[in-house]
Amino acid sequence: MQIQYDIQRSLKVNPPNYGEGMEWLDRNHAALKNLVTVDNGGISLNPRVKDLEDTDHEGLTFHNGVLYDKEVMVVEKRKDGRDELISGYGRCHYFDKRDIETYFVDYVKFEDDYWKALWKRRLNAGADHTSKGIPNTEGSILKGLSEARYAKSFHWQDDEEVRKALKFMTNGSKSREQIEKLLNKWRKTNHKDDNVRALDGPMAGRISEKMGLPHKGYCKDLSKPYFDRIGFNISRTDHIDVYMKRIIDLYDQYGKKVELYGFIQHVVVENLHNQRKTLHANWVKTIKWMNKHFSRRYKDIVEFKGFHAQLRTRNPADGGRPTERGIVDVDGNILIDLDESPHATLF
Repeated sequence: MQIQYDIQRSLKVNPPNYGEGMEWLDRNHAALKNLVTVDNGGISLNPRVKDLEDTDHEGLTFHNGVLYDKEVMVVEKRKDGRDELISGYGRCHYFDKRDIETYFVDYVKFEDDYWKALWKRRLNAGADHTSKGIPNTEGSILKGLSEARYAKSFHWQDDEEVRKALKFMTNGSKSREQIEKLLNKWRKTNHKDDNVRALDGPMAGRISEKMGLPHKGYCKDLSKPYFDRIGFNISRTDHIDVYMKRIIDLYDQYGKKVELYGFIQHVVVENLHNQRKTLHANWVKTIKWMNKHFSRRYKDIVEFKGFHAQLRTRNPADGGRPTERGIVDVDGNILIDLDESPHATLF
């Protein structure tokens, strides 16, 4: 099936207007089925990280003629010769379901991967997206920052540079307070010190998974190395209190001790020992209270195993392996050495 459209009319009604970091090349026909929309692992490259749905304006585009004032689909002319869809995933999805094979797009190229990461979000921060209630999600913006960081051309350790990137991606759609909230959330897992592995709950869970440690309560999966074990990652003073009922219920059901693994959410390098010591003291206090007030059946059912390693300074005398690895005590001494390889970061 084909849609009748006039590229010259489109250029008159909605001329290309991009900016720094991205060069407009041409507005032309595109074979939609040939566009790259997933990475090598089959994961969608859609920057909005949301389920694609048919929307009213897409229906109007098909049934009542092309909406020429709508933001144009954007495609990158990659160095490998392939064409990657940057913006317009909703339309591409809509057209694909109706066997529409060709549509017009703006072909562009990016100065580098930093600008590509930012523009992918900025193009989704325009009026066509925000007016429909489908702007960038917080997760998409934070992922954009991470993509920009690994582009190697971004001074990501500088908060002001991160703010600039956030403001560019969100294109004025976020307040100063919202920008600061995004910055603070990103810093939880992107510490300014390269030798620090910053963690939040989901990242601690991924690390536990790679190390074969229980972290989601009781494990019933026979294929997991932590099968038939109970464990949680904790980072707050009150985490054991929060989990207490669940801990008791799981012990009643499975009769297994509960393993606890701690981590620090906002590492202060020169004060990490005290950060760990303070949290550990509070957790020990809670465990002692449980042992004192609960029946003998529940005495010593909770075992604190140590902290996730977060200081990752390389030690040349140890083959370049991180000085802290796996699970450590409050002083950073290794208790469970489970890093995957000499240079594992476990991200």
